[in-house]
Amino acid sequence: MLRRLSILPLVLFGCDSGNLDRDDAGFFVDDAGQRTDVGEVKRDTILVKYVFDGDTIKLSAGPDAPLTPDGKPLEGENVRLLGVDAPEIEHPPTPAECWGPESSAAARDLLLGRQVRLEYDPAQELRDGTESHRLLAYVILVDGGQNANGELIRQGHACSFRRFAHRLSSVFNGYESEAETANRGFWASCTGGCD
Repeated sequence: MLRRLSILPLVLFGCDSGNLDRDDAGFFVDDAGQRTDVGEVKRDTILVKYVFDGDTIKLSAGPDAPLTPDGKPLEGENVRLLGVDAPEIEHPPTPAECWGPESSAAARDLLLGRQVRLEYDPAQELRDGTESHRLLAYVILVDGGQNANGELIRQGHACSFRRFAHRLSSVFNGYESEAETANRGFWASCTGGCD
């Protein structure tokens, strides 16, 4: 059973991925235009290595990067964006939900290869109940301080996850209402709204 954290939100810091460009699919490309990895990770860096879908990412972290609150290295950790409920991508034989591929692409455009820091919510479990025990965190872009979780909801690429309250629930609910009113993203193309 997971235990609740009773500490103030812990903030973890990362560093930059350099000056690599990305192609239309979101992959990093070298000067010759060839796809490449994000490169060697600096010792104290936390980068988004992979975007699974609109609400789950994988981290790459240098050996001097902070540990998770439960003492594990961040290298290779899967993170579920806290407070975000993105439409599902295809998992054969189950087809993608409406806006699933677009939500995933938006998360990739916003996060892939970017330096991030994580903020945890003491009112929430540290890890979700799935088999992979993903970290639950707010993902903050180091360059500019933007909360990626909220931004995906504000742009209409995901819904506010309402099953469990968190410290930014009312903010994320407001972003969702704003996106719906403005008919952005999901709201312009899909019927039925958020679950």
